[in-house]
Amino acid sequence: MPRRHPDRLLVTVLLGLVFAAPAGADVFHLKDGRRIRVEEWTETETEYVYSRFGGTVAIAKADVARVERTVPEGVPTAAPPAPPGEARRLPFPKPSTPAPRGAGEDPVAASEFALGEAARLREDFEAAVRHYESVLRTDPAHLEAGMYRTACYLWLEQLPFALAAAQEARIYHPEHPTLWFLLGEIHYLQDRLPEALHAWEEALRRRDHPAVRARIEKVRRELSTEGEYERVAGGRFRVRFEGGEGSGDL
Repeated sequence: MPRRHPDRLLVTVLLGLVFAAPAGADVFHLKDGRRIRVEEWTETETEYVYSRFGGTVAIAKADVARVERTVPEGVPTAAPPAPPGEARRLPFPKPSTPAPRGAGEDPVAASEFALGEAARLREDFEAAVRHYESVLRTDPAHLEAGMYRTACYLWLEQLPFALAAAQEARIYHPEHPTLWFLLGEIHYLQDRLPEALHAWEEALRRRDHPAVRARIEKVRRELSTEGEYERVAGGRFRVRFEGGEGSGDL
């Protein structure tokens, strides 16, 4: 079976959709059919960059079909284009002036989270993990640090660590759809297809998203080629492989 690799763009986009943007936001229409609503954004020569969690998310222009502006013509919707590289540095505080993300948040944790975001955006995922883990030592329930720590381990293809990180984050956020999606991605890369299907169905049940629906259809097709897959009542499933006994409900 060909080795699977994490879909970095898909994970990044879904993480960027954790909190919905305001109704008046602009919309990035991706070439694969997905849409991302953003309130503020800027661009470099090769990327669109928008804000999330006090940090930024970058999407390659090559992946964007068009940008739909939803405000009247003449009203500025983005900062002037920044020089290459600048857009990724500007949102993050200098070490001497940490900017807490919310009232009452530990300023050291806020600074560590910002450093983690900076490392993630330059794709230094090992450094990003260290900063996110520093945040989690102070605030184990920090949602964004828990999710991005999981995603970074996923992109590093350190799947046992990614699984442990996802499970730790779900202790505090058991219903969060993005954590269920990440759990499904980890199981899929480990060739645990029934578990991946279950996790993605749980993610979809909590928040509808076309990319998650596509993942579910993909794994169903793969299961159908490996054995007999059948849906049962109550949203549960069984898998019966050729030459083996049927599994219990998962």
